[in-house]
Amino acid sequence: MSSLLNEQSNESQPETSSVPSIQRYRKPRFDSYTMMLIVSLIAIALAITCLYLTMETYEWKFRLKDKPVAQIESPITQSDTTYLV
Repeated sequence: MSSLLNEQSNESQPETSSVPSIQRYRKPRFDSYTMMLIVSLIAIALAITCLYLTMETYEWKFRLKDKPVAQIESPITQSDTTYLV
């Protein structure tokens, strides 16, 4: 019993040695932010895979050979121009 008291009294006294005490590292918990990080990583990997498959369909061609020309008609006709003057 007395040895137990001596051990407790020794623990309460600060160490006087020149070696700094090492603090224990607590491992971070697995929380909702970690789960969101994992879900976003999976989503990005899935998007990259879909983009790769789409580009394989078009044989990795980015430019059109023949540029389409848009046909634009004027919304104002000859009969409408008389009111503008």
